[in-house]
Amino acid sequence: MLLKNSLPLNRNIIIPAKMQPLSIVDWEDIIVNVSIIFLFIFVNPIYALLLSAFINLTYSRINFFIFSFMFSYSFSLLFFLKDYTLLDNNSDIIIYMSLFEGINDLGWLEIFQRFVLFPSGNEPLFWVYVKMIKTFLSDSKIFFTFFQYFLCFGLTSFLGKIINKNKFVIIITCLLLINYSLLTILFGALRQTLGFLIFYIGIYLFNSNKKNNYARVIIYCSFFFHITIAPLIIFFELFYLFVENDGKVKHIKYFKKPILKYLSCSIFIIVLLNLNIHIGLLEYFRLDMIYKTYAEGDLNTEIIIGSIINWFTILMLFSLWMRRKMISNTDIFIITQFFIIALIFNMVNLPSAIFRYNYYTQMGGSMLIGLFVAYNYRYGFLLLSMLLSYNIYLINYNAEFVGAFTGRLHHEFINPVHGVFKMILEYDNILNY
Repeated sequence: MLLKNSLPLNRNIIIPAKMQPLSIVDWEDIIVNVSIIFLFIFVNPIYALLLSAFINLTYSRINFFIFSFMFSYSFSLLFFLKDYTLLDNNSDIIIYMSLFEGINDLGWLEIFQRFVLFPSGNEPLFWVYVKMIKTFLSDSKIFFTFFQYFLCFGLTSFLGKIINKNKFVIIITCLLLINYSLLTILFGALRQTLGFLIFYIGIYLFNSNKKNNYARVIIYCSFFFHITIAPLIIFFELFYLFVENDGKVKHIKYFKKPILKYLSCSIFIIVLLNLNIHIGLLEYFRLDMIYKTYAEGDLNTEIIIGSIINWFTILMLFSLWMRRKMISNTDIFIITQFFIIALIFNMVNLPSAIFRYNYYTQMGGSMLIGLFVAYNYRYGFLLLSMLLSYNIYLINYNAEFVGAFTGRLHHEFINPVHGVFKMILEYDNILNY
């Protein structure tokens, strides 16, 4: 009973959002994202990424901007803070550091003029981007080097987000750590890595939206970072001549007829390449000198034939079959590219430098496996556990792996508790270069 002169309780009073207590879900978000920050600060980036993938397996509200920054920053430091005195003058990053210092001698218009005269190594978008850094941001080669790595890992984060907006950490983990193809090519072919990442971003955007003009622009821009992307663009356009792009996932049986047509055309192209038709075409368009630039040796087909059927290929096909009811055009394009390029390597006498396409196909296969890990929790947990165990073995017990990455990464890359905090305290390697 209300007392006399007392006011009735108003249950309709609206409490401002700032005054409302945090819900359990909000606290979960805070705890998870703060945990990821601390993982990258105090734990080796490789282990931090793997542990973040386990979190993402059960929790899908990881803040993309927090994770993307911590991931890109930590892996950039891992590459950036290596001992540069161990590198020779022909190392990719050393060459680009030297060219960066002299970019002011090259005018804006000259960047495009020299590409027309001799395209190889003079792709205009890359050098415009380099000149913009030198002109508008910093003339420090140290800043340029760090920015290069940060951009590559930032694009990797963005690619993972496009592929799966909720399970992007899993996609990124598989892309980097299943076979280390991206980390390997990043050290030896910086421009081509950027080209591959931009191309993959373009084809995934193309598949996710019916209005594909901007996505196609991104795909073609990859060519102006590295001209070896041109054959991939040709295969992309050929693929979508036969496959309708409606942005939907479909059952795998939908693709039977389009794939047969696409593969028939691809095999016809392989036959023409085997007859050296491409040599005459290159001479007609005055591109034969570019081809000769890369033609420093022939591919060792025996090694490539032996590498087609292995655990990676089987796992890639298994992941596609398990998701057969929700296959996208991009999934089919990537898997067909994998085997078409393998056939080209085995049937056509090509320059050894073209072997870098192998990294491109492995990156695509790793993303398909990542989609399967994100799709099925039980298999996903098993595969991530195997991946964690495999990386522990590589880092601690595989001398060949450690030897391959010694000098390419921070010297403490095998230390499990050497995170961002410790790395930023050891910046003397780059400053002493």
